[in-house]
Amino acid sequence: MKLAERRTDNQSLQFVLKAYEASAQSSDRKVENETSYKLGQAYLEHGNVDSAL
Repeated sequence: MKLAERRTDNQSLQFVLKAYEASAQSSDRKVENETSYKLGQAYLEHGNVDSAL
C-alpha cells in the first residue's frame, strides 16, 4: 500500500479498489486475500465502515 499512501485520499481508495478487482480475477487466493484486507483498511481510513466490512 506504499504507492497508495502517496496519493490523495480518493486516489488511494480508487487505486486499492482496482488492485482488488484485478486480484479477484486471478487464481491466486493469497493475493486476493491480501488486497481484500488492504481494501478494507482503505475504507476504514476513509470512514466508510460499512464498505470495510
